[in-house]
Amino acid sequence: STLCYIEKDGKYLMLHRTKKKKDISKDKWIGIGGKLEKDESPEECIIREVKEEIGIDIKENELIDLGLYKQPFKNDKTTNNTFTKYYFYKTKIYNRRRDFGGNEQKVSLFYITNK
Repeated sequence: STLCYIEKDGKYLMLHRTKKKKDISKDKWIGIGGKLEKDESPEECIIREVKEEIGIDIKENELIDLGLYKQPFKNDKTTNNTFTKYYFYKTKIYNRRRDFGGNEQKVSLFYITNK
């Protein structure tokens, strides 16, 4: 899976999931990202997911790699791996439209603080 923190004017874009009925993230504000498709690199995945979810194009050279997190499976029968990989990225968007939206839900900007 991939996740990208997208910064604009000191705020971060978050997606409010409301459409999918059996979504574990339903009614939650989440980051932008998703699952890798077959033979897709993490960078290709996050570029595709950002376009699908919020309707903006980002380029690979705009991505900052924040690292990889591996989480053990708890009894997942869909794969032979023993853990899930999460690839984290960050990017900034400049001088782009103020309205965001793709095939998902509402997108808003939030300040992230240590409080």
